[in-house]
Amino acid sequence: MRPRVWRRFKLGGETWRAFIVSPISEHLRVDGERKIGTCDYNTSCIYISSDLKGPARVSTFLHEVLHACLFVSQAADAYGQDEAIDERIVGALTPALHQFLNQVADLFVEAS
Repeated sequence: MRPRVWRRFKLGGETWRAFIVSPISEHLRVDGERKIGTCDYNTSCIYISSDLKGPARVSTFLHEVLHACLFVSQAADAYGQDEAIDERIVGALTPALHQFLNQVADLFVEAS
């Protein structure tokens, strides 16, 4: 069964789609390991485990969006697209971005 689109957004001139999928979905398997979220650069898709709810879902979504940002902006090229470095950068930025967005969410409502 094909997952239903949860969110659509533009990033780097591409339309990205985010899906909520079963925790056993193949979309959440990377190198044989199960993940709670993944970012597929080839298809411009993000997949989030349906096990996640509330702040955990939002945080994982932001985490994957940051991966997409590093890819789309070609910033990842600066460190040779090393996955370990990419994960450390994204892991460090996710909580700060989540906290920031929670504080200024009303600005996005006002601007639309």
